[in-house]
Amino acid sequence: YMFASALMDTVFQQGYTVLIGRLFGLGDVGLYDRAQRTQQLPTKALNSILERSAFPLFAALNGDDERLRRATRLSIRSTMLATAPLMVGGAVVAEPLVVSVFGEAWRASAPIFRVLCIVGLLYPIHVVNLSVLRAQGHGRTFFRLEIIKKAIGITLLIAGSFLGVIGIAWSRVVQSVVALAINAHYTRRNLGYGLLDQLRDCVPSLLMSLFMAATVIVADHRLGLSGILEFVVLVGLGGAVYIGGTAALGLGAYREATDFFFPRSR
Repeated sequence: YMFASALMDTVFQQGYTVLIGRLFGLGDVGLYDRAQRTQQLPTKALNSILERSAFPLFAALNGDDERLRRATRLSIRSTMLATAPLMVGGAVVAEPLVVSVFGEAWRASAPIFRVLCIVGLLYPIHVVNLSVLRAQGHGRTFFRLEIIKKAIGITLLIAGSFLGVIGIAWSRVVQSVVALAINAHYTRRNLGYGLLDQLRDCVPSLLMSLFMAATVIVADHRLGLSGILEFVVLVGLGGAVYIGGTAALGLGAYREATDFFFPRSR
Protein backbone atom coordinates (compact mmCIF):
# COMPACT_ATOMS: atom_id res chain seq x y z
CA TYR A 1 0.00 0.00 0.00
CA MET A 2 2.80 2.42 0.83
CA PHE A 3 4.64 1.65 -2.42
CA ALA A 4 1.45 2.15 -4.42
CA SER A 5 0.80 5.45 -2.62
CA ALA A 6 4.32 6.72 -3.35
CA LEU A 7 4.06 5.70 -7.00
CA MET A 8 0.69 7.43 -7.34
CA ASP A 9 2.07 10.62 -5.78
CA THR A 10 5.07 10.67 -8.14
CA VAL A 11 2.86 10.28 -11.21
CA PHE A 12 0.51 12.96 -9.91
CA GLN A 13 3.29 15.47 -9.22
CA GLN A 14 4.83 14.98 -12.65
CA GLY A 15 1.38 15.34 -14.20
CA TYR A 16 1.42 19.03 -13.36
CA THR A 17 4.45 19.58 -15.54
CA VAL A 18 2.99 17.52 -18.38
CA LEU A 19 -0.33 19.40 -18.29
CA ILE A 20 1.35 22.81 -18.28
CA GLY A 21 3.46 21.78 -21.24
CA ARG A 22 0.44 20.56 -23.18
CA LEU A 23 -1.66 23.62 -22.42
CA PHE A 24 0.77 26.51 -22.25
CA GLY A 25 4.08 25.55 -23.87
CA LEU A 26 7.66 24.95 -22.80
CA GLY A 27 8.20 28.51 -21.60
CA ASP A 28 5.52 28.23 -18.94
CA VAL A 29 6.72 24.74 -18.03
CA GLY A 30 10.13 26.22 -17.32
CA LEU A 31 8.71 29.04 -15.19
CA TYR A 32 6.51 26.72 -13.15
CA ASP A 33 9.24 24.12 -12.72
CA ARG A 34 11.73 26.76 -11.59
CA ALA A 35 9.26 28.18 -9.07
CA GLN A 36 8.36 24.74 -7.76
CA ARG A 37 11.96 23.58 -7.41
CA THR A 38 12.91 26.78 -5.61
CA GLN A 39 10.00 26.40 -3.18
CA GLN A 40 10.78 22.73 -2.56
CA LEU A 41 14.49 23.19 -1.92
CA PRO A 42 14.27 24.16 1.77
CA THR A 43 11.07 22.25 2.54
CA LYS A 44 12.36 18.96 1.12
CA ALA A 45 15.52 19.22 3.22
CA LEU A 46 13.55 19.89 6.40
CA ASN A 47 10.90 17.30 5.66
CA SER A 48 13.47 14.64 4.81
CA ILE A 49 14.86 15.05 8.30
CA LEU A 50 11.35 15.07 9.74
CA GLU A 51 10.28 11.90 7.94
CA ARG A 52 13.42 10.00 8.98
CA SER A 53 13.02 10.98 12.62
CA ALA A 54 9.27 11.25 13.14
CA PHE A 55 8.15 7.87 11.79
CA PRO A 56 10.46 5.73 13.98
CA LEU A 57 9.53 7.84 17.00
CA PHE A 58 5.81 7.61 16.31
CA ALA A 59 6.07 3.86 15.66
CA ALA A 60 7.86 3.36 18.98
CA LEU A 61 5.08 5.25 20.77
CA ASN A 62 2.24 3.42 19.01
CA GLY A 63 -0.15 2.15 21.63
CA ASP A 64 0.52 5.01 24.04
CA ASP A 65 -1.91 7.60 22.70
CA GLU A 66 -1.01 10.34 25.17
CA ARG A 67 2.72 10.21 24.48
CA LEU A 68 2.10 9.88 20.74
CA ARG A 69 -0.14 12.93 20.85
CA ARG A 70 2.56 14.95 22.66
CA ALA A 71 5.19 13.82 20.15
CA THR A 72 2.92 14.79 17.25
CA ARG A 73 2.32 18.21 18.73
CA LEU A 74 6.03 18.75 19.38
CA SER A 75 6.85 17.76 15.78
CA ILE A 76 4.38 20.24 14.31
CA ARG A 77 5.46 23.10 16.58
CA SER A 78 9.16 22.47 15.93
CA THR A 79 8.93 22.12 12.15
CA MET A 80 6.74 25.19 11.80
CA LEU A 81 9.30 27.16 13.80
CA ALA A 82 11.65 26.75 10.81
CA THR A 83 9.18 26.38 7.93
CA ALA A 84 7.07 29.48 8.62
CA PRO A 85 9.88 32.06 8.30
CA LEU A 86 11.34 30.28 5.26
CA MET A 87 8.06 30.23 3.34
CA VAL A 88 6.69 33.61 4.47
CA GLY A 89 10.09 35.20 3.98
CA GLY A 90 10.49 33.51 0.60
CA ALA A 91 7.17 34.95 -0.54
CA VAL A 92 8.25 38.45 0.49
CA VAL A 93 11.65 38.37 -1.24
CA ALA A 94 10.45 36.29 -4.21
CA GLU A 95 11.64 38.64 -6.95
CA PRO A 96 15.11 39.50 -5.58
CA LEU A 97 15.58 35.82 -4.71
CA VAL A 98 14.76 34.57 -8.21
CA VAL A 99 16.67 37.33 -10.00
CA SER A 100 19.75 37.09 -7.76
CA VAL A 101 20.03 33.30 -7.86
CA PHE A 102 18.78 32.45 -11.37
CA GLY A 103 19.00 35.70 -13.32
CA GLU A 104 16.68 38.28 -14.83
CA ALA A 105 15.28 35.80 -17.38
CA TRP A 106 13.45 33.95 -14.58
CA ARG A 107 11.76 36.98 -12.99
CA ALA A 108 8.35 35.90 -14.33
CA SER A 109 8.51 32.78 -12.12
CA ALA A 110 8.49 34.90 -8.94
CA PRO A 111 4.67 35.27 -8.71
CA ILE A 112 4.27 31.50 -9.13
CA PHE A 113 6.90 30.88 -6.48
CA ARG A 114 5.11 33.28 -4.12
CA VAL A 115 1.86 31.29 -4.41
CA LEU A 116 3.60 27.94 -4.02
CA CYS A 117 5.15 29.16 -0.77
CA ILE A 118 1.69 28.69 0.78
CA VAL A 119 1.84 25.03 -0.24
CA GLY A 120 5.29 24.75 1.32
CA LEU A 121 4.02 26.35 4.51
CA LEU A 122 1.45 23.59 5.01
CA TYR A 123 3.56 20.67 3.83
CA PRO A 124 5.26 19.81 7.16
CA ILE A 125 1.86 19.44 8.82
CA HIS A 126 0.92 16.95 6.10
CA VAL A 127 4.10 14.99 6.75
CA VAL A 128 3.47 14.75 10.49
CA ASN A 129 -0.16 13.68 10.12
CA LEU A 130 0.66 11.05 7.53
CA SER A 131 3.61 9.75 9.56
CA VAL A 132 1.25 9.23 12.50
CA LEU A 133 -1.19 7.35 10.29
CA ARG A 134 1.58 5.11 8.95
CA ALA A 135 3.04 4.52 12.39
CA GLN A 136 -0.33 3.31 13.65
CA GLY A 137 -0.42 0.68 10.92
CA HIS A 138 -3.15 2.18 8.77
CA GLY A 139 -1.48 1.49 5.41
CA ARG A 140 -4.72 0.63 3.65
CA THR A 141 -6.41 3.79 4.93
CA PHE A 142 -3.36 5.78 3.82
CA PHE A 143 -3.71 4.38 0.28
CA ARG A 144 -7.44 5.09 0.12
CA LEU A 145 -6.89 8.65 1.28
CA GLU A 146 -4.28 9.14 -1.44
CA ILE A 147 -6.80 8.05 -4.08
CA ILE A 148 -9.39 10.52 -2.75
CA LYS A 149 -6.90 13.39 -2.51
CA LYS A 150 -5.48 12.76 -5.97
CA ALA A 151 -8.99 12.71 -7.48
CA ILE A 152 -9.69 16.06 -5.83
CA GLY A 153 -6.33 17.35 -6.99
CA ILE A 154 -6.96 16.41 -10.62
CA THR A 155 -10.34 18.17 -10.53
CA LEU A 156 -8.78 21.31 -9.07
CA LEU A 157 -5.90 21.12 -11.54
CA ILE A 158 -8.27 21.11 -14.50
CA ALA A 159 -10.28 24.00 -13.02
CA GLY A 160 -7.14 26.03 -12.29
CA SER A 161 -5.79 25.54 -15.80
CA PHE A 162 -8.48 27.89 -17.15
CA LEU A 163 -6.73 30.73 -15.28
CA GLY A 164 -3.29 29.98 -16.65
CA VAL A 165 -0.15 28.85 -14.86
CA ILE A 166 -0.88 31.04 -11.84
CA GLY A 167 -4.32 29.39 -11.66
CA ILE A 168 -2.65 25.98 -11.52
CA ALA A 169 -0.44 27.22 -8.68
CA TRP A 170 -3.53 28.39 -6.77
CA SER A 171 -5.18 25.02 -7.41
CA ARG A 172 -2.24 23.48 -5.56
CA VAL A 173 -2.98 25.72 -2.60
CA VAL A 174 -6.65 24.71 -2.50
CA GLN A 175 -5.70 21.06 -2.89
CA SER A 176 -3.22 21.35 -0.01
CA VAL A 177 -5.83 22.87 2.30
CA VAL A 178 -8.41 20.19 1.45
CA ALA A 179 -5.85 17.39 1.82
CA LEU A 180 -4.74 18.77 5.19
CA ALA A 181 -8.30 18.69 6.48
CA ILE A 182 -8.56 15.04 5.36
CA ASN A 183 -5.22 14.03 6.86
CA ALA A 184 -5.85 15.78 10.17
CA HIS A 185 -9.29 14.19 10.49
CA TYR A 186 -7.70 10.83 11.30
CA THR A 187 -5.25 12.35 13.77
CA ARG A 188 -8.22 13.91 15.55
CA ARG A 189 -10.14 10.65 15.53
CA ASN A 190 -7.20 8.53 16.71
CA LEU A 191 -5.40 10.95 19.04
CA GLY A 192 -7.82 13.80 19.75
CA TYR A 193 -5.46 16.27 18.07
CA GLY A 194 -7.31 17.72 15.09
CA LEU A 195 -6.74 20.43 12.54
CA LEU A 196 -7.87 23.36 14.72
CA ASP A 197 -5.52 22.29 17.52
CA GLN A 198 -2.68 21.87 15.06
CA LEU A 199 -3.22 25.27 13.48
CA ARG A 200 -3.45 26.83 16.93
CA ASP A 201 0.01 25.45 17.71
CA CYS A 202 1.32 27.03 14.50
CA VAL A 203 -0.01 30.53 15.29
CA PRO A 204 3.00 31.85 17.32
CA SER A 205 5.53 30.96 14.61
CA LEU A 206 3.24 32.27 11.88
CA LEU A 207 2.58 35.59 13.66
CA MET A 208 6.29 36.12 14.24
CA SER A 209 6.93 35.32 10.57
CA LEU A 210 4.32 37.88 9.49
CA PHE A 211 5.93 40.49 11.74
CA MET A 212 9.28 39.63 10.16
CA ALA A 213 7.72 39.97 6.69
CA ALA A 214 6.21 43.39 7.51
CA THR A 215 9.58 44.59 8.78
CA VAL A 216 11.33 43.39 5.63
CA ILE A 217 8.74 45.04 3.35
CA VAL A 218 9.09 48.40 5.14
CA ALA A 219 12.88 48.16 5.05
CA ASP A 220 12.84 47.31 1.36
CA HIS A 221 10.83 50.45 0.55
CA ARG A 222 12.99 52.64 2.76
CA LEU A 223 16.38 51.36 1.62
CA GLY A 224 15.63 51.21 -2.11
CA LEU A 225 18.26 48.57 -2.80
CA SER A 226 18.36 46.29 -5.85
CA GLY A 227 20.04 43.18 -7.13
CA ILE A 228 21.90 40.73 -4.97
CA LEU A 229 22.59 43.39 -2.31
CA GLU A 230 18.83 43.77 -1.81
CA PHE A 231 18.43 40.03 -1.40
CA VAL A 232 21.31 39.64 1.07
CA VAL A 233 20.28 42.61 3.21
CA LEU A 234 16.61 41.62 3.35
CA VAL A 235 17.37 37.99 4.20
CA GLY A 236 19.82 39.03 6.91
CA LEU A 237 17.35 41.50 8.39
CA GLY A 238 14.49 39.00 8.27
CA GLY A 239 16.56 36.30 9.93
CA ALA A 240 17.70 38.64 12.69
CA VAL A 241 14.16 39.86 13.37
CA TYR A 242 12.70 36.36 13.48
CA ILE A 243 15.38 34.72 15.62
CA GLY A 244 15.60 37.73 17.91
CA GLY A 245 11.83 37.94 18.25
CA THR A 246 11.31 34.26 19.04
CA ALA A 247 14.13 34.35 21.58
CA ALA A 248 12.91 37.55 23.23
CA LEU A 249 9.30 36.36 23.48
CA GLY A 250 10.33 32.88 24.53
CA LEU A 251 7.95 31.06 22.18
CA GLY A 252 7.18 27.56 23.32
CA ALA A 253 8.51 25.94 20.14
CA TYR A 254 11.73 27.98 20.43
CA ARG A 255 12.30 26.81 24.02
CA GLU A 256 11.61 23.21 23.03
CA ALA A 257 14.08 23.41 20.12
CA THR A 258 16.85 25.03 22.15
CA ASP A 259 16.35 22.56 25.03
CA PHE A 260 16.67 19.71 22.54
CA PHE A 261 19.80 20.93 20.74
CA PHE A 262 21.44 22.66 23.74
CA PRO A 263 20.32 20.71 26.81
CA ARG A 264 21.09 22.33 30.12
CA SER A 265 23.19 20.40 32.57
CA ARG A 266 21.20 19.26 35.59
